[in-house]
Amino acid sequence: IFVVLFSDVKTIMPVSNNTAIAPSSTQPTTTPATGDPCYNYTALDQPWRATNATRLRICDARFNGNGWYRLLYNGMNIRMPESCTNYDRCGTYITFWLNGSHPQISDGIVSRQACGRGYSGCCEYSVSIRVKACPGNYYVYEFVKPNICPAAYCSDVSSITPVTDSMNANSTEAPVNTANITSDPCSVYRNFSSNGRNPIPYSSSSVYDDTLVEWNGWYRLYLQGSSAQIPELHWCSSYMACGGYAALLLEGPHPLPEDGIVTRDIYGFYPDISGSKQCIKNSRSNPIQVKACPGNYYVYRLVKPPVSLPMPTYCAVVIDTPSYDPCSNYTSLDQSWRGTNETGGSNCDRSTNWNGWYRLLYNGMSTQMPESCVNVSRCGTDVPLWLSGSHPQISDGIVTRGICGNYGSDCCFFRSNPIQVKACPGNYYVYRLVKPPVSLPMPTYCADVKTIMPVSNNTAIAPSSTQPTTTPATDDPCYNYTALDQPWRATNASRLRICDDYFNWNGWYRLLYYGMNIRMPESCTNYSSCGTYITFWLNGSHPQISDGIISRQACGSRSGCCQWSVSIRVKACPGNYYVYEFVSPNVFRAAYCAGTQIHSKSFT
Repeated sequence: IFVVLFSDVKTIMPVSNNTAIAPSSTQPTTTPATGDPCYNYTALDQPWRATNATRLRICDARFNGNGWYRLLYNGMNIRMPESCTNYDRCGTYITFWLNGSHPQISDGIVSRQACGRGYSGCCEYSVSIRVKACPGNYYVYEFVKPNICPAAYCSDVSSITPVTDSMNANSTEAPVNTANITSDPCSVYRNFSSNGRNPIPYSSSSVYDDTLVEWNGWYRLYLQGSSAQIPELHWCSSYMACGGYAALLLEGPHPLPEDGIVTRDIYGFYPDISGSKQCIKNSRSNPIQVKACPGNYYVYRLVKPPVSLPMPTYCAVVIDTPSYDPCSNYTSLDQSWRGTNETGGSNCDRSTNWNGWYRLLYNGMSTQMPESCVNVSRCGTDVPLWLSGSHPQISDGIVTRGICGNYGSDCCFFRSNPIQVKACPGNYYVYRLVKPPVSLPMPTYCADVKTIMPVSNNTAIAPSSTQPTTTPATDDPCYNYTALDQPWRATNASRLRICDDYFNWNGWYRLLYYGMNIRMPESCTNYSSCGTYITFWLNGSHPQISDGIISRQACGSRSGCCQWSVSIRVKACPGNYYVYEFVSPNVFRAAYCAGTQIHSKSFT
C-alpha cells in the first residue's frame, strides 16, 4: 500500500493559507546587473520533472514561485511539453504542461496557459505563466504556484539538447567557509540553520532541494536554535521527509572525539507509491566527512547530492539528554492489551499524548518491548510495534532504537519514529515513547509477555489515551471535535482491513489528510479501498453553513453501492471543513471513507 502520496484523493486542501518558502531558490544570477530573465534565473536541474519520471508525489504548490526558472535535465537543456502529458508523471500526480507553442526570441516575453492534467482531463486545472526564448536554445519560465496539489511543472524528455551557453546560475551559495581546510573544523565551521529539516511524515510540502545549494566547507547544524545533528539510518520511518522529498541520513554511527575526521556514506530515502518500503538502502548520495567536537556537538563537510535523487535534503534532529535520571522519573504503562499474546482490539497509540519516559508492566509485573517480529493483530491492534535492535546495557546509558511495525508478510513493513531506551538497576527498562506517524494504520507499542518478571517498585499511573477536543468549552461541534488524521481512510488506500466497528464512536469528528482538510465522498466508492473492505460514503451532498446540522445516510458498498447503511449527522464549518457525528457501522470490515472532490472555495 501507499497511502501517503496517492493524489486521486481530490478533496485535500491546506488547513490554513500559510505556505513555506521555495527551496533555497534565491539563486545567484548569471548577470546580476541586468533585468533580462535570460540572464537572471534559477536553474532547476531536477530530472524527476521529466515526462518519464513516475511513482513520486512532489508538489510545486509549496514553492513561492518567485522569479524566473530554467529547466535542465542532468546538465542539459530541456523545456516544458507542449501537449497533454499523462497524469502520474513528472514526479507527481497532476502534470502541468504548456498549452501553446514556445515563443521565438523575437517574441520577447509571452504569456501562456499552463494546464494540469488530472484523472478527468488534459486541462482540469490551469495557471497563467510567462515564457521567454533565450540565445543558446533554451527557455526561461516565470512559474507560479499551481492551484492544486500534488502537482508539478513537467519537462519534456524528447526536447533535451546540449547546453551551449556559459551558464553559471545553477546553485545557491550556502554560508561559505574560507578557512584553510587543514585547520581544525571544530574551530572554523559555519552555523547552518536547519529549521524545517526535522523528520516528519511527507505531506507534499517539499520546500528544500540541496542540489540547488553550493556547499563549501564545514557546518554545524542548528534546529530551532538548538544544536542538531544528521540522524542515522535508524531514524528512517515510513513516508518521512525532511523538508524536501528524499531524506538524507547518515550510515554508521557518529564518531567519537578521538576518532578525528571520518567519512560516512549518506543514503536518501523517499516515498514511492509502489509501497511503504522507504527505508531500504537503495539510493546512495555522495559521502560526507564528520567530526565530533568538544562540547558534545558535530561538524559536517556537506557536499551537493546527486540530482538523480528527487529534492534531496539533509535531515537534522536534536538529541536532547534529560536533566534527570529517567530510571527514577517515569510513568508506568500497565495495559494488558499491549501483551504480545493479546488478539483483537482497535487501540491506537497516535491518540495518546506521549510525554516523557515510560516503564512497561503487564498486570503489575515488569516486562519489556519485544526485540523480534510480533504477529499481526496482536498487542490490541492491527499493526504491533516492536524494537528493531537489542536493549541496551546499563553502561550504555540512553540509546536510540528504530521501531518496526508488522503488517502482512513483512515484519518491518512499517517503520515508526525511533524512540530512546535506557536500562535501569533492578532489571527493567524505560522508554521515551513518541507518537507514531499518521501513515501507520492503528499502531501500538507491544509488551513482550515472554519477558515478564516480578516488580518491586510501584510507580505512577499510565497516560490517558483520551484525545482532547478542539475547544471543550463550547457545544458547537465545529469547535468541539476529534481530529481524525488517518490517511488510510483515503479512497485510494487499499490492501488494508481496518474496521470502524471496533471504535468507540462518541461525539463529532473532523477528517484530515496529513494536516489538510478532506471530506467524505458523495458518490459510490469501490469496495476494498479506504483502508478496509466495505466502504462507507455519504449518500447526499454536504450541507452549507446556513443549513446547520443535518442528517445524512452513509452507505456501505460491496457488491452494491448501498448494501448497508447508517444514519449520521454532518455540519459545515467556517474554515472550509466539515464535522461528522459518526456511529459504528452495522457490518464487519467497514470504515468511513475520505475523498473524491476538491473544495476550491469557501463555504457560504
